[in-house]
Amino acid sequence: MMKKLLFILFVFLTLDMSAQTITIDAEDASSKPQLDVPTKFSIFPNPGKNELNISLPSLAIEGLQLEVYDVLGKKIYAEALNALTFKINIAKWNSGFYLVRLTSSNKAVTLTKRFVKL
Repeated sequence: MMKKLLFILFVFLTLDMSAQTITIDAEDASSKPQLDVPTKFSIFPNPGKNELNISLPSLAIEGLQLEVYDVLGKKIYAEALNALTFKINIAKWNSGFYLVRLTSSNKAVTLTKRFVKL
């Protein structure tokens, strides 16, 4: 009985789908995750040299935050997304690996992809 109650009160679900992470947190059983949030996005060209393009299949959620981190975990870019496609000038970035992360404003959904800068 206690295990059922704890399960209902706090649910934490993480799915990893080929370099994309979806995280859903719910405080109680009455909380329902939004089903119209993006569950994937595209980045191209990858690897890239001068610009990074980000494409979403839908923008059904407001307050979607874009963040880019280097391999040391330092945030090197952040911006709120308000369009289905977005371009970033990366010509001055150092060559290497980066993580491109999209996060909903309530932190219920986080999507992450790897990017290589030439």
